[in-house]
Amino acid sequence: MVSGTVRSPSAIVIHHCIVLVYLMVPWLYRGLGWCMGACMAVELNTWFLIARRIFNKAGLNPFGATGELGEFAGIKIKATSVGFYVTWILIRLVLYPALVLPFLQEWLQRSKAMGTYVNPVAVAPIFQIALTALNIKWSLDLIRSKLKSKGASKGL
Repeated sequence: MVSGTVRSPSAIVIHHCIVLVYLMVPWLYRGLGWCMGACMAVELNTWFLIARRIFNKAGLNPFGATGELGEFAGIKIKATSVGFYVTWILIRLVLYPALVLPFLQEWLQRSKAMGTYVNPVAVAPIFQIALTALNIKWSLDLIRSKLKSKGASKGL
């Protein structure tokens, strides 16, 4: 990890331990590989998150004046910020919630075939709901931090 790019390393370690458990589902049931493939799309957003922190260590407004950054640095920071916000919305707030229903359907189909609701595929909808809830929480945190940075004088 690049120093300073991850704000809470312990949360990242816990997150990756959960992901390792989650990865067992498509490993055990090869036909469910598409589920993990869809979930891995979030890594594109993670790349933009890290790139944004590396390219903009000063935490400057990417859409403000870029004179002190230089033209190329300003464009790079703007492009990574746009990529970050677009992928955040499309992946974390659209794709992840949309995956809950197909994951529930996969679990119900496997449950019927196995004759029990208690099976490894149950992890998929449970974790997907939890990850969707986390994405909503993180989105609210992000919105609050942006509103807070605007300050009371801006009416926000």
